[in-house]
Amino acid sequence: MTLTPNQLQRMQFLLGKVNRMGLTPEEEQELRQLVNQENPSTAGETIGVILAAAALIIGVIVIIGALSKK
Repeated sequence: MTLTPNQLQRMQFLLGKVNRMGLTPEEEQELRQLVNQENPSTAGETIGVILAAAALIIGVIVIIGALSKK
């Protein structure tokens, strides 16, 4: 993973916020930048793809964290 813990936390926050209130254009751009940092192949993708990629990234982090505690 290339994102810092703070960046991952911010990505998780933005992903949660999109479901509750939606994102401002600035927040959407921030989420795009975070996802693109982790996965450069998402550059230029639709917001739907960005959201799916963000959910996948966060999901992998949660699984890795759970497995590392065993």
